[in-house]
Amino acid sequence: MATKKSDSLKSKLIVYRVVALGLFAFLLVHFDIVNNTNGSRDARVYFFATIVSLPLTMLLDKYIVRFAKKY
Repeated sequence: MATKKSDSLKSKLIVYRVVALGLFAFLLVHFDIVNNTNGSRDARVYFFATIVSLPLTMLLDKYIVRFAKKY
């Protein structure tokens, strides 16, 4: 039973981390913190925003783990 619970927790953590990463990347592009010189929002801008938002997600990882354990 313990392995099923830990597998479930691992799956939740992966999903929550990916969602947090995508949300931060979207917000960085939406508020023009990460933007292109010509103002277009293509895939390269979102890719760069994902790279920029990775350290922020890593800093908030402690709270993501708490959230996953609680729910």
